Amino acid sequence: MLNKTVRLIGISAFLITAVLFPEQGSSGQSVRPLLIQPGVAAREIQPATTSTRVMPSAAMQGDTVELTPGVQVMGSIPAPAQGACLLGLTQFTFVPRESIIEIVLASDRNVDLYVRFGQRVSIEGGEILADISSVKPTGVENISITNPDPETTYFIAINNCSAETANFALVIFEIVVDPFIPFIISCDLKRRPTGAFSLVITGEAIREGARVRIDGEEPKKVKFKNISTNGFASKIIVKKKACKFLPGIIVVTNPDGIHSQPFVCTLSCSD
Repeated sequence: MLNKTVRLIGISAFLITAVLFPEQGSSGQSVRPLLIQPGVAAREIQPATTSTRVMPSAAMQGDTVELTPGVQVMGSIPAPAQGACLLGLTQFTFVPRESIIEIVLASDRNVDLYVRFGQRVSIEGGEILADISSVKPTGVENISITNPDPETTYFIAINNCSAETANFALVIFEIVVDPFIPFIISCDLKRRPTGAFSLVITGEAIREGARVRIDGEEPKKVKFKNISTNGFASKIIVKKKACKFLPGIIVVTNPDGIHSQPFVCTLSCSD
């Protein structure tokens, strides 16, 4: 079972508190808690390799289920053939109404999450065709979509890359961002030509000159990018000694003293 608590804080953020799934191989009802934080950066689709080829049956036909924000759906995907993955027969849709969409998937097996704009996620030549993915070697995946098109239907598909049947729970949330409260959407690490890393913080309503703290420490060299005419920046780049702060909790404080809700950045330069 997937249990979620959603809390809107200052109408600018939410907290998903826990996901509970039976332990793998357990015959009883013991559970292991997983903490999910919003805003994990989505990655572009990478072509499937022969070692993780996707079975072509699922995307050609199947049900489509419309999602209601905040209401979880549960299902399962059969085990794929050895050395392959299997895209779930059922896909899920939503039409966004707010400026940020958070999609959260939890499973008792290794699953991946895919989103495609305007049409079903499909398979061509053993590769998944989609616009955004979250692909981690775990049973927990999430994707944030900012400024989605309210006239486009978004399709969600789940890929089972484990050796067993994957039971899953899926839920979407719509987030209303207060235009005067800084809001952190994601964090990412970029390697510079020198080999050093920069931390890229993406957000909304961040004013130029805002202060950044990571686990209470303030990086000394910070740049603001994509600055609008009203002085808001959508990206903050920490260029100096970014690795020493991670993983950590990020808080952004605008010059007027208004600060964001804490954002947990789980990235590490050793990953």
